[in-house]
This record gives sequence, structure tokens and C-alpha cells, in this order.
Amino acid sequence: MVNIPNRLLKESFVEVLFHDTKITVLQKTLQQNIENRQSYVARHAISFVLQGKQRIETPDGNFTSVSAGQIAFFKRGIYTVSDLLSENAVFSSFHIFLEDRLLQKIFQQHRIRVLGVGKPIFTIPSSTYILHYIQSFQALSECLAVLSPEVVTAKIEELFAFLLAKDVAGTFSLALEKWQQKESNNLRTLMENHFDKAFSIEDYAYLTGRSVATFRREFKLKFGTSPRKWITQQRMEKAQELLQQNSWKVHQVANQVGYENASYFIQEYKKMYGYTPASGTKKQGLAIKS
Repeated sequence: MVNIPNRLLKESFVEVLFHDTKITVLQKTLQQNIENRQSYVARHAISFVLQGKQRIETPDGNFTSVSAGQIAFFKRGIYTVSDLLSENAVFSSFHIFLEDRLLQKIFQQHRIRVLGVGKPIFTIPSSTYILHYIQSFQALSECLAVLSPEVVTAKIEELFAFLLAKDVAGTFSLALEKWQQKESNNLRTLMENHFDKAFSIEDYAYLTGRSVATFRREFKLKFGTSPRKWITQQRMEKAQELLQQNSWKVHQVANQVGYENASYFIQEYKKMYGYTPASGTKKQGLAIKS
């Protein structure tokens, strides 16, 4: 599964304006469609579609279409994303990814209340100001050798201040009040569907709408073991099935069961079964290469 924004940092069609552990700002320009890419958006995101269209599907099958001239607000989570070209064969978008703490600070500054659970995505129309705002980000990156976190934070706070000042009808603030809440999802269903993703325990806790402590406690009650042990068991069983049924390389199987590091996968597999993935398949006469 693609981890956003980390995966985007490596793409040739992406210009990274700023990146640290808390905030990422980047611009994407495509000359071909990228369709149905399942992604884990690891931070809350604001997506400005400048040309083309973006289609986002949530795990429960709901679609959101974001056209040129719209802004989409994403809660951190799992989505299937398609970037579709415009009539002149271009897709371009501007993205801000931010962590919980900055979002909470902005909400406190503007007295955004807590009103329950809303949709994980909502959209609002753009404006002339938004285009100038994006251009100002680009101008800053050209004028300053290195953008500082303080400058970038101030720019993000500026965006929210403008959108809330313009929000005479109160629709944007209402969407924010609902958007910031985490829905408590079915723990068993989410784990059984996503144990093979490259997620941390913290990621799983967030996706189920629980604190890490609550997640661990409820997990032990439902599954009778710790999250780490259960996830490892499920991944190893799936890996063994894949190795028996497919002529894949070991690193490909590792990726399929949630391990980005093939060496670590091999260690875990040997710890579980007493032999490496490659040697185990050779015993069965299967052509697997490590």
C-alpha cells in the first residue's frame, strides 16, 4: 500500500516545497492518469485540485469527486485515489499534509467545537485568493534557501484564518467541527482486512478510532493475545500461502504481507517456522528466489 506523503517525495512528477516530521507541502503535475491506487494517507491532508479531477473512495465504498477549483480536506486514513487528467491532458494539484497537533492548535485558536463524527472527506470551492495563496508558497520557496517550520506553520494558519473569516454561513466551521473527530470503527473487521499493510500499532489504533492504550486493551480482549503477536501470526500464515501458490521472489511476498524490509521479514519467518522462506519452498520443490 502506498504511504502518503512519504511515497510522493520520491516521485519525479512531484515538487516538494517543504517536508519535515510534522508538515509536508508539495505540488503534483501529471501527464497520465494514475487510477485506483490504494493509499494510506498518514497525515491529515488538504488537497487543492488545479487541473483535472481527483476521485477518492473510502473503505466503505463511498466516492468523493474533487474537480478543478475545489479543495478537499482528508482525515488521515485509507483511501483509493485516482488522479485524472483534464481535457488538455494535465493533472495538477497542491497538497498540505499536517499532523494532529497543528490541527488541534488551529481549532483551539478559532474555538472550533467538538460535534461528533462527520465524513472523512469534505470539499469546498476555491477562490482567487487560494490561487494567490499557492503562488505565495511557491514564491517563498524561491526567495528563501530553506523554508523554516515557523514560516510554513504561519502560512497554514493563514489559510484557515482566511477560510473561517469568509465562512459567513458557517458551513466550513461546521464541517471542521465534525471532521476532526475519529469514528470508532469495528476493530476485528479492520484488523482482518488490513493486517497485511505496512502499518504501525499507532496507525492501527488511529484507524480504529482509539488511543494506543485502549486499542491494545480491547485487542487483547477480542483476540486473546497482543496486537504484535496476532499481526505477525496472520502475516506469516499469508506469506506461507503465497510462497506455496506463487513463483514470487521473497521480497515480493514480504511487501504483500506488510514488510517493507525483506531481511526483517525473513528473520520473522524463520523465527516462526524454523527455516527461511526460500529454504522452505525449496523443500517443496517450488521455484522461489530470495
